[in-house]
Amino acid sequence: MKTHKLTNGAAVLSISGHGFRFSDGTESEAQEMSIVDFFTLRRQNRKVGEIKGMPLNEVRMALAKNQQDELKRLSELVDIVIVPFPVLAAMREQGIRDEFPNCVAFNATPETQRSAPQDKVVDITNWSY
Repeated sequence: MKTHKLTNGAAVLSISGHGFRFSDGTESEAQEMSIVDFFTLRRQNRKVGEIKGMPLNEVRMALAKNQQDELKRLSELVDIVIVPFPVLAAMREQGIRDEFPNCVAFNATPETQRSAPQDKVVDITNWSY
C-alpha cells in the first residue's frame, strides 16, 4: 500500500490505479492494483424502461461489507483517502457517507479542471465530500 505526504504534512492514500500531481508540487505513485481491484464496486442494474426498444437501466453502485471494513481500516491510517466519485455516490446511496469523513474525491485546480486526466493537478485546498 502506497501512501503520500503533502507538504503540509497530511498523509494521503489513494485507491486509484493512477498517480497524482498535487497543487503543492508533490506527486504520488499509482496504487497497487490489488487495492484498486479490491475496491471495484458491485453494479446493480434495474430495468426502468426502454428507448426505441433499447433497455434503459437504473445503475446503482454498492460497497460490500468487506470493502466498507477495509475502507474504515485504511482511513484510520492516514489523514485523507482519495476515492473515485462513484465510491462517494455509492456511500451516499447506501446511507453510510458520514461514516467515512476523511474519504474524499479530488477536484482539479481551476487551471487544469478542463485538461486531459493525465494533465490534471489535484487542488489540495478543495476536496469533494
